[in-house]
Parts: sequence; C-alpha cells; structure tokens
Amino acid sequence: YTELCINPLAGPIPQMVAFVKWNTNGNFIYPGTKWCGAGNISTKGQEYGTGESTDKCCKTHDMATDYILAEGVHEKSKLKNPHPYTLTNCSDDMKLFNCLYEDNSSLSYEFGQVFFDAVHVPCFAHTYPIECIRYTGNWFVGTKCEQYGIMKNKQKIWQFLHPPNFFTAYTRKWYNDNFTVWWDYSNAWDLVCKGDPDMGCSDYEFIKNFNKRETLGPDVEMK
Repeated sequence: YTELCINPLAGPIPQMVAFVKWNTNGNFIYPGTKWCGAGNISTKGQEYGTGESTDKCCKTHDMATDYILAEGVHEKSKLKNPHPYTLTNCSDDMKLFNCLYEDNSSLSYEFGQVFFDAVHVPCFAHTYPIECIRYTGNWFVGTKCEQYGIMKNKQKIWQFLHPPNFFTAYTRKWYNDNFTVWWDYSNAWDLVCKGDPDMGCSDYEFIKNFNKRETLGPDVEMK
C-alpha cells in the first residue's frame, strides 16, 4: 500500500473513452491528427494536424503496400480479414508501434493505446506458428491469450499476430520513475522478433525492453 502511494499504479485509457474521443469529429480521425484513423483528411498546405510527430507516424503507416482490406482476402497468403477495418503486414504495424513509442508526446501516448490496445488491431506475417499456451478470462466475459509459444519445429505459415500492450510499453519507457505498471504478457511479437531473424525486428527498443520484464513464466520455444 505504501509503495503504491509513492509510485501510484497507472491505468490505461478506458476502451469506451478511447472510442468516443477517436470519433469526436464523426470521421474516426483522431483529434489533433489528419492521418491517424480511417483514411486521412490532409489538404495541400495542411498536411499534418497539431500533433505533427504523431501524424507522421500514421502517414508512414498509411503508405504501407501489404495489407488486407476489411473482410477481404490477402492474395499471397489467402488469409481472410474478418474485421471491419484494414489489416497490415506486421512489419508495418511494428514500425508504427515503434514510431509512436519513441515520440514523447501525449498524442502518441493516446493514439497508441487506441490503435493497439482498445481496438487491439492484429497484423499478419509469414513466420513460425505462434500458439496460445495460456488464456485469461472465462466463457462469460470472453477469453484472451495471455502468453504464447513459438513452434520452431514446424514450417513457417501465414498467420495473424496480436501486438503487445502499448500503454504498458510506453509508460514503462517514459514514466517508469513515476508510476507502477503491471506488465503485459501478450508476447507474440516478442517471440517472433527473437525467434525468427527474417522478421527483422529484434533491434526495436520496445522489443528489447519487453525481454527485461518480470514474467509469469519462461517464453515457450519448441525446437
């Protein structure tokens, strides 16, 4: 109790609050940006919103060329997108995560939570199978994978992967001296970045910092 008074436990933006703010202007473009959301509202001479650094992260992500449209099928992998929004190759989602993570601004802090935590947008990649080995929740509230294992004894496949918790990663980086934050254990990105060199993501700081967390148990790697 005393420790939490000195270092209060930080909490993320509530999901419903995040959704309401995202759609403040009725277009699902995050306030203060022109590129963070459904399409973009940039115009000549006004390419970015007031949160320019955040907007630049989103614009780069919008320029991605490997994606699956809402309820569409990926031509190369034949994966079907069951969601009402576009999904992007994990390499591009990781770049977005890292760009927002490295930007010390309240807008990047907020939008990262909206995109990666509230919507929990998955990405797709060709890598070793990632299988859930531990779930949280129950039949009443629904279940969510808490910890994954990488199956390096199997052939690589096209698959959807969920991101780590942005709030946890960002708060640990920028506010670690002021708050206590429970670690997130959605470790799919961590596993593929460490276990598959072809993913090219092992040098991201948020991945390196993820490896330093206190774990519920060891990551599982099947060789």
